Amino acid sequence: LNGKVCAPNAETGNAATAILVSCVKNATDTATQHYHAKEIIESIRADQHFKLRAPVENIRREFSSVMATTNDDRKSAKQAIDPAKKRLPGVTWSGTFRHRKQDELLEHSGLLCADLDGLGDQLAEVRSKLLTSSHLWALFTSPTGDGLKCVFRVSADAQKHKASFHAVE
Repeated sequence: LNGKVCAPNAETGNAATAILVSCVKNATDTATQHYHAKEIIESIRADQHFKLRAPVENIRREFSSVMATTNDDRKSAKQAIDPAKKRLPGVTWSGTFRHRKQDELLEHSGLLCADLDGLGDQLAEVRSKLLTSSHLWALFTSPTGDGLKCVFRVSADAQKHKASFHAVE
């Protein structure tokens, strides 16, 4: 999406293909399917399997349009695109889950996704800084086009997940 997906880096090599994560069909779905994390990145990049390009382009157009017509009222823009965003598939980057529910974790992936929203004019600068992190596994522009999804390598230990989350914060 936006041609700016950062692939798993060379350090992860073939180990990246062994990382499993769960996906759901949309924001309200709890049934999971498991995929190799690298497959998700390749699908985003090539617009395969999930076919995200068209819906994401529509979300970005609507978000930009509402921002332009409301004097940059981000809350109104987010509300306008909320139903479309909820129809997008979701990835539980932190692992595989029996169902999309915190206590249904089957195995931690060693990944953690941080959403950086509302970056606006700072997006390029933040992207550049993130690309220097040795912990960054993947990076792509959020559906609004106004933020970043940052997937970091962390300890593949569910007991350390909260500490990893705070470290990424």
